[in-house]
Amino acid sequence: MIIVLGATGTIGQHLVRILEKQGEDFVIVARDKQKASAQFPKAKIRYGDLSKATSLKTAFQGGNALFLVSPHGPDMVSQQCAAILRASKLGIKRIVKISGSNASVAEDSVYAIGREHWEIEQTLKEHADEFVILRCNFFMQNLLEEVAAMVRSQRKILMPFSKNLTFCFLDAQDIAQCAVNCFNEPQHAQKTYHLTGRKSSFSELASILSQQLGSQIRYRSIPLFLAKLALRLKGKPRWLVEHQIEMSQFFRAGGASIESSDIGLILKNPPALLENFLSRHLAYFKTMN
Repeated sequence: MIIVLGATGTIGQHLVRILEKQGEDFVIVARDKQKASAQFPKAKIRYGDLSKATSLKTAFQGGNALFLVSPHGPDMVSQQCAAILRASKLGIKRIVKISGSNASVAEDSVYAIGREHWEIEQTLKEHADEFVILRCNFFMQNLLEEVAAMVRSQRKILMPFSKNLTFCFLDAQDIAQCAVNCFNEPQHAQKTYHLTGRKSSFSELASILSQQLGSQIRYRSIPLFLAKLALRLKGKPRWLVEHQIEMSQFFRAGGASIESSDIGLILKNPPALLENFLSRHLAYFKTMN
């Protein structure tokens, strides 16, 4: 039985749908059972809180595999390490972890998020009988939030990146399918994969949206300090503002520019194309009447 954390998140919701479709045996562990039940009414759901390690003993009971993901935050390292240690004590054999971008994860990384994921990965390698690490790039689903809101309201995209800076935008559905394959196929044990989509850019994003929406969408690069000011004006917590600015610095340095073939190795299919993803989600970018 697969223990699923983060079922209501960007990757987790796709993972659960795939597991349901394939008839896999799994249970969702959620801090908010009501929210999880509303999203997945047919799934088995248990209470579990990564901040309360004692709750995980019952939550993880009977599992032989664990999908490990949690939101970024000040307690991410302690929470994920607690999950790994509890899984190890209960004899859970295989753990598939969603990790940070490949270019950032290192003991001496200049990026805090990279050092944090590196620390979790070391705990995973030390305590899990079988582990699989999926290092992930910039999610296409992130475009459906602030970028889509800009397009709807201004017909512009304003981001702190040069227009032709390469981004290998990645569909979370591909990540979820990779995770499922890594649970079911023994050859992935003790592997670390670098997951990316195909090379693209925000300039290309604006061009594709212009074609699909039938009206011109412009892209404009803005200074990083303006992006930081916008986040502060929205009332974001200080730690989240600092994290998002750090990630912007990482991307500006080319952190999402390196294309990998690992999705093809796991899925035996190429990653989702940006134009196909946008076509499926075009409603997010259309002005509401």
